[in-house]
Amino acid sequence: MRISLNWLKDFVKINKTPEELSDLISAKLTEVEGFVDQKKLYDGIIAVKIEELKKHPNSDHLWLVKVNTGHEILDIVCGAQNLAVDQIVPLIPVGATVPDTDDVLKTAVIRGEKSQGMLASVRELKLGDDHSGIYILNDKIKPGTPLSEALSLDDVIFEIENKALTHRGDCFSVAGIAREVAAITTEKFIEPDYNAVKGTSSDHKIALTIQNQVDCPRYLACHLSNVKVAPSPEYVTRRLINSGIRPINNVVQKITKAFGT
Repeated sequence: MRISLNWLKDFVKINKTPEELSDLISAKLTEVEGFVDQKKLYDGIIAVKIEELKKHPNSDHLWLVKVNTGHEILDIVCGAQNLAVDQIVPLIPVGATVPDTDDVLKTAVIRGEKSQGMLASVRELKLGDDHSGIYILNDKIKPGTPLSEALSLDDVIFEIENKALTHRGDCFSVAGIAREVAAITTEKFIEPDYNAVKGTSSDHKIALTIQNQVDCPRYLACHLSNVKVAPSPEYVTRRLINSGIRPINNVVQKITKAFGT
């Protein structure tokens, strides 16, 4: 089970280093198998601006891309088909590590053309499963901005052994782990906002029949209307991915944000 330090901090004040917190959880609750510091994971990866885009002379599907790093222009060979001039995209430069594969990039010559780095997809950055094209960033981000800063990738992700918690259903959520951390560190637990999903009265009637009132003495339901299903906001998507959860849509994320589950 993956636990986001930033998400934990929504429920409990944490003054421990990741190493100290890891040791405390291992000693008092369950084993922490390790943790990843995102600032280190994305070290060297920056946002760049596409200045020029031309077809590769020796390929019908590759592009020759000139990107602006904020202080120099680099030549990149790229096969993605969703690129356009003036886009802001993530660059893994020579010497940096590809998060998804742990490969350290070297200068390459691809079909006779030099490539001084790699434009990355969401999957290559370990930010999701999408590998259909390069990750297009907000066009307000300045070239040269570290990706960790541009996308607020400043989290620490703990990998917790949850087999020892199979009898602890209360620990199968961020809020549940945070409650334990609060007890371990003697800090106050901040209760989730159980009223985060607001409701209004309506004339719409929902017909329900409870056929077995012994086994099901109470059943609650609500009717949602005028809802536009759309992708989850970027900050929620990052938080879910950091916790090992596949983002679905904005309807699901509203519940997730409220309860940390």
